[in-house]
Amino acid sequence: MAVLLKGAILPAFFLVEDMRTLKPGDWIIQNAGTSVISQLVVQIAHLRGVKVISVIRDRDNTNLPAVQNADVVLCESELPAGDTLLGKRVVLGLDSVFGTAAANLACCISNHGTFVNYGQLSGGGPSASMTLSHRLLFFDRLTLRSFRGTEHVAQRSQEELEDLCTWLMQLVDQGKLSHPEIDVLDWKPNDEGFERNVRDTLDRAQDSAAVGSRKTLFQFVA
Repeated sequence: MAVLLKGAILPAFFLVEDMRTLKPGDWIIQNAGTSVISQLVVQIAHLRGVKVISVIRDRDNTNLPAVQNADVVLCESELPAGDTLLGKRVVLGLDSVFGTAAANLACCISNHGTFVNYGQLSGGGPSASMTLSHRLLFFDRLTLRSFRGTEHVAQRSQEELEDLCTWLMQLVDQGKLSHPEIDVLDWKPNDEGFERNVRDTLDRAQDSAAVGSRKTLFQFVA
């Protein structure tokens, strides 16, 4: 649970809590909808009275358990999905893919909304780019932000972090926050079969048939 708390639950909380002021009735739109962080964003947002649109790849199944808690599920090819967005205050967009997927996500955000990038699943490295229209920046007054979890941890005192972690774990114990099913693989380089287990895990992650399957977290063991 400690691995999940640091690697997923806290980042999801910071994305909902810190990136902009959210009010009940607001909407978040996010891509990589089957990811662990995205699933937790949905639950934490619901605790705030905020609804979530999760965007998944076209090869994904919209009936996957990983996205069933989202209020709306869209495939990437459906963006910007004007009819679906009609009447919704989509004030926050969370992007962990970048590139074309990020540009399409930005087009779904309401005037004066906030676009946040916190990853680059599409690859490309530091030289990768995305295209934003003049309408988004000038007429829609979109705010662009980046997210690094370590910076949000540093903004809080040790006492505040301990209180936050205690509260989040209480939510888990009370069933108000459920973590997705995950596989934890102990990282023991000297163990027999370690390399084979890592290769098998990476092969499953790259297998297109495994989309939406349980995620694997590596836990370093001394």
